[in-house]
Amino acid sequence: MDWPALKRNLRRWSGRATVEDANWPWLMPEDVILESYPRSGNTWLRILLVDVISQFHGHETSTRLPFFDYRVIPDCHATDIREVEPELTDQLKIIKSHSWNIVGPRRVVYVFRDACDSLCSYHNFAGQNFRKPPGELEPFCLKRISEWVRHMETALALRERDPSRICFASFESLHSQPAETLASVCGFLELEVTRAQISTAIENHSFEKQKAAQERASEEGVKFKYILRQGKVNTSKRELTEETYARISAISKPLFERAETYLNEDLLAVRSS
Repeated sequence: MDWPALKRNLRRWSGRATVEDANWPWLMPEDVILESYPRSGNTWLRILLVDVISQFHGHETSTRLPFFDYRVIPDCHATDIREVEPELTDQLKIIKSHSWNIVGPRRVVYVFRDACDSLCSYHNFAGQNFRKPPGELEPFCLKRISEWVRHMETALALRERDPSRICFASFESLHSQPAETLASVCGFLELEVTRAQISTAIENHSFEKQKAAQERASEEGVKFKYILRQGKVNTSKRELTEETYARISAISKPLFERAETYLNEDLLAVRSS
């Protein structure tokens, strides 16, 4: 039985359909899903891809992109995926997601992040955006680590079953090896961009520039769904107790290391090309 489809229909019948449900009929087999567990670097990679795609189509870019990111890479949970810029999406349509339910037979760019860092960031995001307060940090992280595990296990299983369908990137590699990581993803997407275009995108969207742009926009009255925090790795060591950090790391580290192995394979292919 197709349980995701059954759940979608039940939500429609009960009048509680989500944006994802509304987008479902418009997903095409050739679409590529930019997938991650929440707060893992998905939005950062999305912005970088929007920049290089814009350049590929002849547009000059800066920290302020010539197109809204959701008009180039729509978010299946938040926007109508049909409302995109035809010029930039007619040959390649990428859809941002945090749900494996929409993947189906489609290709996937999977972004992952250290579980402790991801969950701490998710707690902060929940505090800014969830209707119900997320509660204390450590219970929140310990409760949701099983979600992170299932998400990662699904990505790893797909890689082991069909390596041609999934490319890995990580929050950490976007920090330490941004050019190679972005080049790897662009290669997977068969997007023929130059090293100069990749360098321009990375320069345009450093954390410092994004943070400064957000602060300027906030002063002008623009409201953001999420305020950028630190933009660093391993920050959770200062946020969690040593015991909780160790518990989550013991559960997540083997999966993270397996994903890193696949990521390194993808980056090696870029260096060898």
